[in-house]
Amino acid sequence: MPPQGARIPILIGGRSDAALRRAATIGDAWQSSDQTPEQFRPMAEKVKRLAGDRHVTVGTEVRYGTDWGARLSGDNPDDLRAAVAAWRDAGCEHLSVGFRQLDMLVPQMELFAREVFPAFE
Repeated sequence: MPPQGARIPILIGGRSDAALRRAATIGDAWQSSDQTPEQFRPMAEKVKRLAGDRHVTVGTEVRYGTDWGARLSGDNPDDLRAAVAAWRDAGCEHLSVGFRQLDMLVPQMELFAREVFPAFE
């Protein structure tokens, strides 16, 4: 049995109108990718509006340390916290950070664990 009970939460991704409707009507969470906070906000608001009284968590995936896709970059904790805050302010309720630069994987994860994530707990 899954730790949360008999029902496994359903995460639905995508940016099409059909994906947003699916997330709002049968999903427990919606996840976007490759967007800026400004692009994310209206889609997240649409999912929430279509969900009505249902609570559907909205979030996105960003890449850290890469030069493609929705990304976070830099080593300055203040800048990284500001970037994460921009997602929060756009309505993002969960943020999946992909650490893709293998030679820097551990230092980047440690930086986030020590300097960025605690600001949002």
